[in-house]
Amino acid sequence: MDNDPTISAKAAKRVYQQWQTDDKAHLCILTEPDAIAHVFAGDIAGPHRTEHTIDAFSGFLKSLIDQPKPAVPVGDTP
Repeated sequence: MDNDPTISAKAAKRVYQQWQTDDKAHLCILTEPDAIAHVFAGDIAGPHRTEHTIDAFSGFLKSLIDQPKPAVPVGDTP
């Protein structure tokens, strides 16, 4: 959220772009585009965002779990 007063959206985007892995996803959390607020989810702070946030994050985790695992040579530990 570009108007987030809690964190720097520019810095968060920069860190995301520099994170050296293909195992990442930018999860777009639905908000009011002009709102000035930190994105919260959960029964108390953001009940209208909770289901979408959980679904998006669960989908991301499932994509990681479903990836083929590289073969580990015998005698080596992962």
